[in-house]
Amino acid sequence: MSRPRQGPDVGISSGIIMLLTVRAESAPLIDFLRTGLAPEGVRVRSIAPDAPAPIEGGALLTTDPEEPGRVPHLCAVLLLDRDTPPPKGRDAPPVLRMPFSLGALCDVLRAAGCHPLAGPNTLAAGELTLALDTGRVTRAYGILALHPQERYLLERLLRQPGRVLHRADIGPWCFDYEAPPRPGQIDVLVSRLRRRLDRNFERPMLHTMRGVGYVLHP
Repeated sequence: MSRPRQGPDVGISSGIIMLLTVRAESAPLIDFLRTGLAPEGVRVRSIAPDAPAPIEGGALLTTDPEEPGRVPHLCAVLLLDRDTPPPKGRDAPPVLRMPFSLGALCDVLRAAGCHPLAGPNTLAAGELTLALDTGRVTRAYGILALHPQERYLLERLLRQPGRVLHRADIGPWCFDYEAPPRPGQIDVLVSRLRRRLDRNFERPMLHTMRGVGYVLHP
């Protein structure tokens, strides 16, 4: 399968993303994707289990209206268990290991040339910026080194600066769907991100709304 072209205009809104899995039972995966991506306007549909072997099923992600006769842009990602060897060859699709978080899924899709969420390639709030294609984070032009989970959380905050990100919305984007966060894990993750963002700065940007969630003030 040929790789999609790179560019800021390539995204889920311009086609279909196929997530293919060798697991026979993909219902929990479909439910996870449907629940997590619905607020982003992404439709999730099951792929029939009679797909060509050895593929057992998977999901289709799309925001496109269905138009008869239209050939959409297509991007495919192969979902594999941790101990399953990946396919070889130049035309092999990108691989994402299961289980995964929505943040990790978005990273793989961007690397494949499919921008999973609509919007600009760079998110910013005041002096803080995140380049989605490279993962580079800066505050006041200084580079901040973030762990992937911290970056996934920051992306969610930067998509709604000044508005509260509810605690319940953090888990799917930062933690594997088969291992939801244990009590206290979200607090630890937020504390880690706060240290990265606000250390060495007089004005804090990341604030806690007790009992509700967190907000990023530009």
